Amino acid sequence: MDDTKEINAFEVEMRIDREFKKQKKKSRGRRNRVPKALTGLMGEANLCFARGDHEDAIKMCMEIIRQAPSSYEPFQLLGMIYEEKGDVERSLQFCLIAAHLSPRDVEEWVKLAEMSLEQDNIKQAILCYGKALKYDPTNIGLLWERGNLYKKVEDHKKAMECFQGVLKLLPPNEGEKYLELAREIALTYHTIGDTSQAIETLEQSIANHPDYINSEDVNMLAELHMTEKQYWNALQLICNQCGVEIQCESLSESLENPIIDDITVPAENPIIDDITVPAEISIDLRVKLAICLIHSKQSLGCIKKTVGPLFEESPDEMGDLYLDVAEAYIDTGHYGEAKPILATLANSNKYNLAAVWLRYAECVNSLGEVQLASHCYSKVIELAPSHLEARLALSAIQQQLGHTDEALKVLSQDGVQDEDVSSDDETTPRQDVQLLHHKCKILKIQSRTEEFVENTLLLLAFFFRDVKTASSQDDDSIGKISHKKRRYYLHKSNIIHRRVLLSGNENVVSQDEWWSLYIEVCNALIKLKQYKNLEQLAATAYASTQFTKDPVKLKELDFICLLAHTFSGNHRLAYNFIRPMIMENPDNNQLWNLFTQIISCTHDSRHNRFCLRLMLKHTENQALCILNGHNAFLSGSLKHALGEYMRAFKRDRTDPMLSLCIGLTFIHMASQKYAVKRHSLIAQGFAFLQKYIDTRGEWQESYYNIGRAFHQLGLVHLAINFYKKALASPVILEDDDNFDLRSQAAYNLSLIYQNSGSPQLARELLLQYCVI
Repeated sequence: MDDTKEINAFEVEMRIDREFKKQKKKSRGRRNRVPKALTGLMGEANLCFARGDHEDAIKMCMEIIRQAPSSYEPFQLLGMIYEEKGDVERSLQFCLIAAHLSPRDVEEWVKLAEMSLEQDNIKQAILCYGKALKYDPTNIGLLWERGNLYKKVEDHKKAMECFQGVLKLLPPNEGEKYLELAREIALTYHTIGDTSQAIETLEQSIANHPDYINSEDVNMLAELHMTEKQYWNALQLICNQCGVEIQCESLSESLENPIIDDITVPAENPIIDDITVPAEISIDLRVKLAICLIHSKQSLGCIKKTVGPLFEESPDEMGDLYLDVAEAYIDTGHYGEAKPILATLANSNKYNLAAVWLRYAECVNSLGEVQLASHCYSKVIELAPSHLEARLALSAIQQQLGHTDEALKVLSQDGVQDEDVSSDDETTPRQDVQLLHHKCKILKIQSRTEEFVENTLLLLAFFFRDVKTASSQDDDSIGKISHKKRRYYLHKSNIIHRRVLLSGNENVVSQDEWWSLYIEVCNALIKLKQYKNLEQLAATAYASTQFTKDPVKLKELDFICLLAHTFSGNHRLAYNFIRPMIMENPDNNQLWNLFTQIISCTHDSRHNRFCLRLMLKHTENQALCILNGHNAFLSGSLKHALGEYMRAFKRDRTDPMLSLCIGLTFIHMASQKYAVKRHSLIAQGFAFLQKYIDTRGEWQESYYNIGRAFHQLGLVHLAINFYKKALASPVILEDDDNFDLRSQAAYNLSLIYQNSGSPQLARELLLQYCVI
């Protein structure tokens, strides 16, 4: 019994659940309507709106919205109220809410789209048309309007989707409208660069409505095929639609008026034996047919037969078609056929243009007629002075003819602006970067160094224009700052001294070519000994950001700046450049040699602490050990110097300079006033000097150094002997007086003679060796 009750209760519960779902489905069909309890209030609001009592109607609608926010009717009424009051924006907002709550009302969405367009809100209008099309997808007018709006906002892809939808919905009896729309779609596709879609659209329109096509449609489709290099397809199209008959080796039948879809394009274009062109065909299509024949590599007989009527017309009237045929000949390598056509055009009144002369020049240049090509390129420059390709080509031809000055003249333009001329003057002629670069290359090949430097500095001033021309600190103050701050101050330094008027893009010259140009001009400045210009250029390149992305070039820039400051005598700034190089490469002897040359000219001792601190990190560095010994020797710390020299000597006992330095250190210690064990010091000193002679050899340099040591100790009788040996010894390098020590030896010997009471001998030595 209990089980029966439970089953009956379960059945009742299931029945109630089914009834509830049915009611829910029914309510779903009437959703977003005003509930019955609020129907009277909604009617009262409508009456208030009809009587013109807008405020009460608004209050009632707001109350309904508060109680039933998903009902669309109060929003709709509010939109109507605000529209009547002239508040279009609020009206549009309420109407949009109503439309979203009742989305199946197509007319409401169209109305909202029109209101959005009145507010210049095109994107919202597109959205409204999209909603309307969702519930009325076959409405051609809505698709057309939406496509035009997409076109207006330049969303061509979606615009084309709408227009293609219109094409599909057009009935078969609307062939004229179909073709008109297809033309517009194809033109838009071509404008946005999608030529294949343009071809497909026109081909489909021709296939669907062949009775409505005209010569303009054929002309457009042929032009599109030719743009895509589909010359055989264009030829077939013209044959099919214009009654052209062709006889081919591989095709037994002519291609007169077959259906375009039935023609199969062969793997290779067949050879046409004969062609018959109707007399009534338009001249444009005739020329396109000829161009297709040219690109299809057909016989010249067929081509000339086709294009012959064109040359009966005046070139002033049909010049563009003349040029099309000539360019087709040039593109396929038939320069001989193109030459007379271009000559006719160039000598006409209307087409005596730079573009025609340029094609004529390229044609005759390809034929090897260099003189005529030179004349044609000159004509191009006369008609278009700023044409770069013409100038470069004419310059190359002049070089080929051996006329270097003429080649440079072609490339020359005024690029440097005087100080009193405003840099914003648009009438001032501007030198092009590419032309100036080509000119610099010619000057370099011709070894015209001074002109090369002048023009290259002008070009590099443009390349390094990111360096600001503001007043900054002098070189001495820059030399005192740290390495990190030096680039900042140089970047603001006044190192570009002329304003440059150059045109063009620097990217036409590759980064490697800019670098090569920079290195070449630096070498040329060193050759001309223009060290100040070299220093300015090196500082400009170092301050610029052009080469900072390449770490290898950045290191080379540092070294070039170092050399430039060294050559120009700016040793303070050179010292700041070489310090980080030494720290990075402490085993590079060339850097140490340059370092000692720089510090010997700075006349300060700031390098002493640098060398001592560096020695703590690199205790086994031979050059650093010797340099610390020299620094200690010059500062009078002879024992410290002797210790450094001995450390170096233990590592390399065959170096004669170390033996000389140790021997001289002992001699100087023995020469001090309060020296202890003076004789021992002298004996040790001459022992190392003897070691120096043994390792160095008996040369003029060795005799002079030993004589100078005896002279310092007052042992003049021994000094005289070694000075005489130095005078009698040959010079190591005959062509370099810097290595000839005879004048120094003679002068020291004359001092000994002078002090010993023999002025006549001293005078004879001075007259023989010390008179310039």
